[in-house]
Amino acid sequence: MDRAVGQGVFPGGQFVVIEGGESVFEVVAGTLSKNNQGAVTPETYYDLASLTKPLVGLNLSLFLVSSGLLDLDRDLAYYLPDLKGHALETVTPAHLLSHTSGLPAWRAFYEELALLSECDRRSFLKQAIRHCDLEAIPGKVRCYSDIGFMLLQEVVERVAGDGAKNLYNMHILGKLGLKEPVYSADLDGTFRVASTEVCPWRMKALCGEVHDDNAWVWVERRFMRGCSVRPVGLESWCGLCTRLGWVLGALVIRRFIIEPFFRIFPLGWIIPLLSVQPVAAGLGLVAGGISVLLAPRFGWTLGGVWW
Repeated sequence: MDRAVGQGVFPGGQFVVIEGGESVFEVVAGTLSKNNQGAVTPETYYDLASLTKPLVGLNLSLFLVSSGLLDLDRDLAYYLPDLKGHALETVTPAHLLSHTSGLPAWRAFYEELALLSECDRRSFLKQAIRHCDLEAIPGKVRCYSDIGFMLLQEVVERVAGDGAKNLYNMHILGKLGLKEPVYSADLDGTFRVASTEVCPWRMKALCGEVHDDNAWVWVERRFMRGCSVRPVGLESWCGLCTRLGWVLGALVIRRFIIEPFFRIFPLGWIIPLLSVQPVAAGLGLVAGGISVLLAPRFGWTLGGVWW
């Protein structure tokens, strides 16, 4: 790691090995950013990027399934009546979770959102998503879609009657007795936070801010990006299936997480070996470990779970 820092691969980083719930090996190297801003320590927080999707979006969806409030195979129009007669009418939450809804991967909504007042951004984004043409028949083709998780958040919040952040803090972190991952928006000056990337649109190095511009402009978009964590805090998720079993229920865990993971389109995750895309949001969920990797060639971070 010292050699990589010296060669400019990344400004700093951590390597932590956790066994039996305890850190048995730990190395820190470098600084929080290219402009220094202090040395990396065991208390440094890193952006989890799209691991927010399965850790928040998938887990909250399954919580509603276990509560009998959400059916992953029911048409979206049942939960969002304005979709009746729309191309999205027969898309299901399962399609959104498995990235097989037919929705495009991403759109630069932030360019227009930034021109609106905060009170007008929700309605604009709602309509912008509905104006996205489907690029494939739902259930047939996988396209890793931020837009799909934006729509999933709308469904979950409508069903639960509360915002994603409150639901996550109460029903996932709260019931598991955890304090992290936390949302970047909740990191204040008392936290040591590593820079994520240099954003050409915001014209600065991002530190303690969600890196995706859509999520940054519309901060309530909390299903696709925004979580941060200390590497040592990732231990809390190493027993994810076991810990979630008594929150979501063993049958829910088996049916919607473990079994689908061995199919082509698992829920909430992407398996690189089965994907034509070079980006992995996760390798697995039967938790053996979690990694946050730098991708200097592309200029962003990758988060992964492996077993």
